Amino acid sequence: YRNHFKMDPTMPPQEAALGALREGVRAGATLAPPVFLWYHHAGYKEVWDRFLRDPNAPRKISSYAEEAISKGWLKGFERPARDITPKALLVSGSNPLRRHRGGMNTYFKTLWPKLELIVVLDPRWSTTGLLADYVLPAASFYEYADAKYSTPATRFSTFTDQTVPMVGESRTDRQITLGILRHVQAELKKRGIEKYHNGDKEIIVDELYWRATFGDRYGETNEDEERLVSDTYRALGQMGWFESLDGEELNLDNLRKNGKAWLSGRPGWHATVVQNADIVPGEAFWPFRDQIEQKVPYATTTRRIELYLDHPWFIEADEHLVRYKQPPNIGGSQPLRLTSGHLRWSIHSNWVVAQEMLKLHRGEPFAFINNRVAKDKGIADNDYIRVFNDYGEFIVRAKLSACIRPDQLVIYHAWEPYQYPNWMPYDALLPGPPKGLHFAGGYRHYEYTLWNWSPSQSDRQTNISFERAELQK
Repeated sequence: YRNHFKMDPTMPPQEAALGALREGVRAGATLAPPVFLWYHHAGYKEVWDRFLRDPNAPRKISSYAEEAISKGWLKGFERPARDITPKALLVSGSNPLRRHRGGMNTYFKTLWPKLELIVVLDPRWSTTGLLADYVLPAASFYEYADAKYSTPATRFSTFTDQTVPMVGESRTDRQITLGILRHVQAELKKRGIEKYHNGDKEIIVDELYWRATFGDRYGETNEDEERLVSDTYRALGQMGWFESLDGEELNLDNLRKNGKAWLSGRPGWHATVVQNADIVPGEAFWPFRDQIEQKVPYATTTRRIELYLDHPWFIEADEHLVRYKQPPNIGGSQPLRLTSGHLRWSIHSNWVVAQEMLKLHRGEPFAFINNRVAKDKGIADNDYIRVFNDYGEFIVRAKLSACIRPDQLVIYHAWEPYQYPNWMPYDALLPGPPKGLHFAGGYRHYEYTLWNWSPSQSDRQTNISFERAELQK
């Protein structure tokens, strides 16, 4: 953060930290926003322009995206670039054919034919895995020692230990990735390739595996995994970002005894930096203590809480001041709105097809519809219905309820596409347009960084209709 403070001594810690993180993303050190994969290569540019009908939007989404690119607001984040056609897809910790709006409609139909190789790391058979070339068996929860992602919401970093052996040939994600990297490095050297470029960054082939293993310190064994967890916690404890529950040194033995560690101070990842407050172990946590107690300026253009956005795009769109606007017509002019619930009990889609979970309900996807509307349409409980709009359609069981509005259909997320007839889930009628204004830049606190100000797909309030469906046996 020091370089940013030198540039502007009035800069709040949050802004300095996000600026440093932004430079790391731009240099290729971490993830880039996925929006340009969707926009340039997966067919969404045309879909978003066609199926977002917003009378309040002065322009199409592509107009915003192209202007942002031309002005350099997203320089270094436009990956893969327009002129680079992706040939391979490595999926780890995700399931894009389920997660992406329009996943089986646009993403699969447009991107999949361009790819020469699709590899999935997963402990289970996801829809993406079933439609991949290779599935590498990743170890599941409690099959290896691991540290879970921490946020101020819990104030803890939770440790999960190995309680059962890994199944078959499964390995941890890190072990699999290192194995792939080791073979890629060998193949590059075999072809006489000594270095290559990732954006502006030069990559030395001989250093690939060495860097990924922290100088050959943490290899591919289970013992290496445990040593990495122990050393990471110890280092974070010495930095003051974690504290043990009992005041003793924080390491693997301590975690196995206590199960978790306190977050402390202001750990340098996004979820804690943006809170503008230190975390004090054992005390209640609330954000913006910097501004309330120490009068630190806010990380905005004016250094105050901003209600007026003096950005030309927001002024043009009449959104420089917050006010209500009628939701846009997404997907068409159908009379009903699709809304969604959140599958917590299955932990998203992790256990959505587990037999134990399927026995808790009807065992397949279903949508809630109003009971009176169903009667008018000749739909009985558990009938199949066809849900559709101008963009797509899917078939699902109907669950009748008096709690649902007559102009509403509710379906919970996370069902796997292969659980639906024809493998078409409810995402098939969600074009998922981002908000065009979210491509804005050149304005102090409207600059992309990791998990911050990224154009993302939207799905709520999509317009739909439905009718009784007769399935062909």
